[in-house]
Amino acid sequence: MPAPDAKYGELSHDKIMKMIPQLDECGIKLVSLTGGEPLVRNDFLDIVDSLLEHNIFIVQIYSNGVLVNEKLLDELDSRGIHPEFNMSYDGLCWHDWLRGINGAEDMVNRAFALCREKGFPTSSEMCLHRLNRHTIRESVNHLASLGVKSVKIGGISESGEWEKHKENNTLSITELFNEFLSYIPNYYEDNMPITIQLSNFFSANPNKPDEFVIPNFRDNVNQDSFICGCARFVIYISPEGRVMPCMSMQELRFMIKCPFLLSRV
Repeated sequence: MPAPDAKYGELSHDKIMKMIPQLDECGIKLVSLTGGEPLVRNDFLDIVDSLLEHNIFIVQIYSNGVLVNEKLLDELDSRGIHPEFNMSYDGLCWHDWLRGINGAEDMVNRAFALCREKGFPTSSEMCLHRLNRHTIRESVNHLASLGVKSVKIGGISESGEWEKHKENNTLSITELFNEFLSYIPNYYEDNMPITIQLSNFFSANPNKPDEFVIPNFRDNVNQDSFICGCARFVIYISPEGRVMPCMSMQELRFMIKCPFLLSRV
């Protein structure tokens, strides 16, 4: 999403410290920490400590990998936790292009390798477009070689900076699904190297080699409505402190109807 000059603001230390007990009172016991880039906060470990004091388990940390270093991992290890680091990887030899930063790919590769060395699980997400569409197989195998346990591959969201620089590089749904169809035989030829989710088209887990899921086909779903599975089970707290069903709704007019978590404090 576009965020020039942090257009949604940033939650202060005091507000976050007031939020965490409220999450505890609501019975929330699992959280993922995301951003932006959560590791740029000077109070990141204070937030971690407060969550742990309230018996709230940190499942995932979303990061670009730049600030994932030995000191951080040692601090988390000393607290007895090993959350999964989810770090984007946008195609072998194409990550720098989408990120707009020379060396971004080397930095995230280093972060994946360091997490594996230190015993922290990792996962990844990949945005597919017209220029990196040919890299699915090589990218998946590369991530597997770095110890990444799962990858989610989807199309580009038509918003934000992509709108300014896309230059007709967005894949249509038909093109995206055809790329997935072409890749799936390769996935099995490579002995299912990693748990994979291809948008809402196909998913498979090497621990269950005889099974796969085609999420678009759900016999038990009301055909008059559609909702992402995450929105059924997960809430998102925005940089403003709004409680929302999904991070993607941050860019929708719907968001102004969502309440602030601290509206009663």
